[in-house]
Amino acid sequence: MNDGQRSTSMTSNTNNYYKSSKSINELVLRLGEKSFEEIHIICQHSDAKLKLPRSNPFLIQADIKKHVNRHDHITNMKFSRQGKLIFSTADPVCAAQILNLDKILETPISTAVTFENITERFLIFDIPTNLPLSELAAEIMNTNDMEVVELRRFVKLNSTQEFSPVLITILGTFLPDSIKIWFTNQKIRQFVDRVRQCLHCYEFTHATRVCDRNICPRCGVNHEGLCQGPKNAFIVLDLIQLLPKSAHVISMNKNSSSSSAEII
Repeated sequence: MNDGQRSTSMTSNTNNYYKSSKSINELVLRLGEKSFEEIHIICQHSDAKLKLPRSNPFLIQADIKKHVNRHDHITNMKFSRQGKLIFSTADPVCAAQILNLDKILETPISTAVTFENITERFLIFDIPTNLPLSELAAEIMNTNDMEVVELRRFVKLNSTQEFSPVLITILGTFLPDSIKIWFTNQKIRQFVDRVRQCLHCYEFTHATRVCDRNICPRCGVNHEGLCQGPKNAFIVLDLIQLLPKSAHVISMNKNSSSSSAEII
């Protein structure tokens, strides 16, 4: 890649994507001024190929108390199936202290926070495509009580369109009806991700790539070979794909062995 190509690539990336320069710890601490649900901090082995050893919870508690002086604000601690340790708290300072941990019981770890519980996403439309997203972020933060975490512009490759929608991620879970940009009140539309379902076990709590189970779509049991059990499960996603476009799924009821949905 020559210098001209490299410069064009960097400009394109900057113009279509923006991420706050603030560290995760700083963003978490700013939650004290925002509305949010519980903060979930994920601790995993520093070597991504290894799982954290499932230790005695009493020993983990004793070790955490040595390094987190606001440990009384931890509301829950649990191990995930992927060998990760998840802490929950409603205190931003406690969350920041957990994020600073580099070891648990002498095991080296890396930490991260799940943004689903502490951020909100929405779309705004008709934003000029030649406007740098860094300028848009500054305008939103200067004229609204918002902390912009991320911006993403939806533009097709080699498109010549002059305006496009922009997906905005803000800190906190309060979402107003509109935001003010350049003296105008811009209506916003909340952005909701598509339902994520594992294609191995049909759970809604994790992605397919991290699942080591293989649930039978006919009987809902983990087994090998041809299914001999009664048919008592079906895959919700397959059902939805067969529906007419005018139909809407209004509720889902899911347990470990079966899935069901109401359709109108």
